[in-house]
Amino acid sequence: MHSVDPQAEIVGTIPEGLIEIRGSAARAAYIAAIEQAGFQAMPSHRGPRRVRPRGLGRLVGRSIGWGLAWAVLLPLLGFGVMLLVITYNPSCQAPGDSGGCYTGLFTGAPLLALPGAILGLFVTLMRGLRRIRHEQGITTWF
Repeated sequence: MHSVDPQAEIVGTIPEGLIEIRGSAARAAYIAAIEQAGFQAMPSHRGPRRVRPRGLGRLVGRSIGWGLAWAVLLPLLGFGVMLLVITYNPSCQAPGDSGGCYTGLFTGAPLLALPGAILGLFVTLMRGLRRIRHEQGITTWF
């Protein structure tokens, strides 16, 4: 490509096997150079996808929503698991038990709200950023 246009910018995506060429030479010159090198050239009129601020705003909003959802779901899940453990723990069913096992239900489960919120926010944000990067054909993180 640089023989056709020395200042052409070439961006490739390895998973799709595609390249994007930005330069000042004619499209036919690029096609001829690609085919001369033994590759198949299939021009596309579709430009590169850009991340719009609106798309990032939706991603942040969705991440906050999932963070709040997990702030509720993880304590409920923790409550259920702790209830099962207490139910099948023989020391909690002993006649001398003063209810200490059940106290942990209502103190331990709410402590899972903050980790649940952070987990939901982080996972949704990372998945969304990964999707955006994949759509743009970026294969490295830095």
